[in-house]
Amino acid sequence: MIELLKKHVESAKQIVLFGHYNPDGDALGATLGLKSVLRNMGKEVAVIFPNDFPDNLSWLGGADEVLAFSKNPDKSKEILSLADFMVMLDFNDLSRLNDLEGFIPDTPFAMIDHHPLPKLDTPMSFSDTSASSTCEKLTEIIYDASWDKYIDKDAATALFVGILTDTGRFNHNSSNPKTYRMVANLLEKGVDKDAVIDAVFDSYSENRMRLMGYMLNDKLEVFLENGFALMVLSMADKDKFNYQIGDSEGFVNMPLSIAGITRSVFLQEYEDKVRMSFRSKGDIVINDIATEHFNGGGHKNAAGGTSFETLEKTILKLKMVMGIRS
Repeated sequence: MIELLKKHVESAKQIVLFGHYNPDGDALGATLGLKSVLRNMGKEVAVIFPNDFPDNLSWLGGADEVLAFSKNPDKSKEILSLADFMVMLDFNDLSRLNDLEGFIPDTPFAMIDHHPLPKLDTPMSFSDTSASSTCEKLTEIIYDASWDKYIDKDAATALFVGILTDTGRFNHNSSNPKTYRMVANLLEKGVDKDAVIDAVFDSYSENRMRLMGYMLNDKLEVFLENGFALMVLSMADKDKFNYQIGDSEGFVNMPLSIAGITRSVFLQEYEDKVRMSFRSKGDIVINDIATEHFNGGGHKNAAGGTSFETLEKTILKLKMVMGIRS
């Protein structure tokens, strides 16, 4: 597959990289990291997402060139009409592109991802659920393709951000020694680890800090007998704290610091759905709940889901699934 990927990249005149709806650090890191590598190879490359990425990642090199389809549909369509090769990064189902899905051209593409049960059909499917993140897998591919000489500091930093964020600062999905070998490769390319951690985790707004305190004090439910904790962010809460994309990043992990809590779920209300983040510790499996009950999936300790019921009905269903009868 590596040779086929190299062949397509070498012959391509316009490459388009895609990440999923509501991009996180791994999706943005993968697209920007690969963009930098391909640009350094002399390629024309564009990055398109369905919508905006979090503000706390806007400092990444090349982030100012990312197109959000929701804001720039005409420009996005123009670039797509010229694409002769595409790469789907950090997702394995076109439905993750939302409204952008209907405008994807019939063009050869590769998929690089680490989520289970891929639905995209391509001979260049780099799907590895053992990888901590898409950025880890992508780093491995770049080295296997002998493209590592094109990794500059911007590319290495973007790839490092993806690994750092998808493992929650190496707190989950990060027990494979290969993860740290990839990190070591990126550090050797000039990544300033401390500066990255400060930019990603210690540069939030005052509103975000106050929202965090409110969520922990007023919106956290703990069920010690079930080893389960729950936090709910409603649309009213978002309005109260002037919520910005990315402000709730990491909230789902906080309850796992409580002794006896091995499973945590964070619910966020939108106008037409409820998005859910699932986390667990150790050998406790959580992705089966997301898959079987909430239209989602993911990894053993980290998963996501969506409910199209009201927030109140979703909470009741979740509690029932978790064995809570109160």
